[in-house]
Amino acid sequence: MSSRTKGRRPAPSPAPAAGRREPFAWLAGGVVLGLLVGVIGTTAVLRPEALGLSSPGPPQAAASPAVSAEQALAARVERLRERLAANPRDAGALLELGEVFAQAGRLDQAAAHGERALEVAPDDAEVHVRAARLLRSLHRPEEALAAARRAMELDRQALAPALAAFDAALHGAGDMAAAREALDEARRRAPDDAAVARAGAELERIEGLIARAEADPRDYDTLVQLGNYWYDTHRWEQAADAYGRALAIRGDDANVITDYGTSLFNAGRHDEALAQFERALFVDPQHWQAAYNGIVVSLNRGDTTAARLWLDRLRQIRPDHPEIPRFAAQLGGGAG
Repeated sequence: MSSRTKGRRPAPSPAPAAGRREPFAWLAGGVVLGLLVGVIGTTAVLRPEALGLSSPGPPQAAASPAVSAEQALAARVERLRERLAANPRDAGALLELGEVFAQAGRLDQAAAHGERALEVAPDDAEVHVRAARLLRSLHRPEEALAAARRAMELDRQALAPALAAFDAALHGAGDMAAAREALDEARRRAPDDAAVARAGAELERIEGLIARAEADPRDYDTLVQLGNYWYDTHRWEQAADAYGRALAIRGDDANVITDYGTSLFNAGRHDEALAQFERALFVDPQHWQAAYNGIVVSLNRGDTTAARLWLDRLRQIRPDHPEIPRFAAQLGGGAG
């Protein structure tokens, strides 16, 4: 995790945040989600925990490569279905299909396939490692950590289980003690491995942030970096606390304000979240992510009148945003 401020990043999302991505899991799935509905025959369900916030989208892909990607994914899904039809206990196929669901933002289905893989291969360390990584990507850190710890029991020499446990603890659960325990085990298994050294440096960095924030509660940059860490691990109250303390020192960064609002939203504090998105637009009237997030929160609250007003603001700031037609359709045409 870098020390950047975000203001663009999604909240709960099954894939690593690499740059700028679309906020809604159910919207961000886009082509992949539609394809899965057609191939697998299931339907998407809008859930509050699948809502993400504050992220501009990547450039739109050209039409012909997008079609090619759809065809490749359809063929992949069909192969996996055939494998599972022939052998419903094929843990590898279950995990791979779970990964496809994760990429499409279908969190529950992805987790179910990972859990099923663990059921059919309870003594396979590699399956547990892969399931741990999948569950961590789905922001189910406790389950991911349990799978990784089971992998360590099944294979007492391989490095991968210890590193999976470290990742689940530090980057999933935000559990420093569990991360230290996994790191110690990784060092026992492979003391000279470069990945182990990187893990140690990362843990020291996060522990250092926490210590500096405690020692100097007026250190703005440290508080923002600590907020980013808690945000990335979905510890929303801790993230909101760190961002709020930073903004009390300096309140002129619309990205930090938007991340603060996103954290408040995910902590269930919707009124406060909307106030922060208003604040972000006051600081930067062109910060379209705040307007986008206003739509998200208003829809989550069932307040279509407010959502239409936020949609008007998004249209004014970024009239070419690709999700405007989708929001307008959801709102029955919306304003304008």
